[in-house]
Amino acid sequence: MPLIAKLPRGHSVSLHGLSDMLAFYIRSTWRRIQNVIPHKGLVDDMISYIGCDARGESEMTNKAFCEKYDLTEKQFNGEDKFDGYLDLGSVTSIPEGFNPTVGGYLDLGSVTSIPEGFNPTVGGSLYLGSVKGPKPTPKTPVYPIIYPNGKYILADGILQHLVGKKGNVYRVRYLTKPELSYLVTDGNGRFAHGDTIKAARESLIYKIGDRDTSQYNGMTIETKLTYAKAIEAYRVITGACEAGVRAFIARKVGTPKKSYTIKDIIAVTDGEYGHDAFVGFFS
Repeated sequence: MPLIAKLPRGHSVSLHGLSDMLAFYIRSTWRRIQNVIPHKGLVDDMISYIGCDARGESEMTNKAFCEKYDLTEKQFNGEDKFDGYLDLGSVTSIPEGFNPTVGGYLDLGSVTSIPEGFNPTVGGSLYLGSVKGPKPTPKTPVYPIIYPNGKYILADGILQHLVGKKGNVYRVRYLTKPELSYLVTDGNGRFAHGDTIKAARESLIYKIGDRDTSQYNGMTIETKLTYAKAIEAYRVITGACEAGVRAFIARKVGTPKKSYTIKDIIAVTDGEYGHDAFVGFFS
């Protein structure tokens, strides 16, 4: 029996050696926790199980790419939406013409370069952790993602219970809180959350308006900010709504510290709305 019986769907193993495998799993977050122990014959076992060859994604046809990662050709080019999260963390090269429309997050964490014309539509965050320098800003869907049963809604990477809708205003409830809150949209792909309709609309206006980021130009990842100033900096740079920022801080941090470095903020906001824009600003 092979040492590794099964790998997460959509993952591949490089023939360049075991280091690729180890690097991938070290990079993985809680979504892909796995222990890998070096062992004689490990690479041969994995290659035998998966049936991969030496060509890799760079020489793979678009049709083969779709078959390997369980996509339709229309999902590949963005004609049809891919609901939920699309985990392509093992892909090392983006094939020509790949511009999906993804309801949740799109993970391309092993890709090191971006081909010309790559411009996906992503409802959550776009992970491009191995790309050095500027990263593309994905298009945002002009609609919130409403799951098939109509009970949940995803906007700006925040999944909530959908209670009701009137015009451009949605009544929603956080998964961990019983109180009602609101989600508003301008109908052009921008959304904002708030505890009241007024607060949500004010956040939407803030997100749409021009925001002066020049005050942060001289900062480094070691620059320290108070808790309030840290939230302000994140909102100014990313356009994130106040309710959304406070929600993920409460979920991830609990009781906040008195101050945070830019490096701390980057760590806390990983996987949240605006994270890539914030990282890109200080890169």
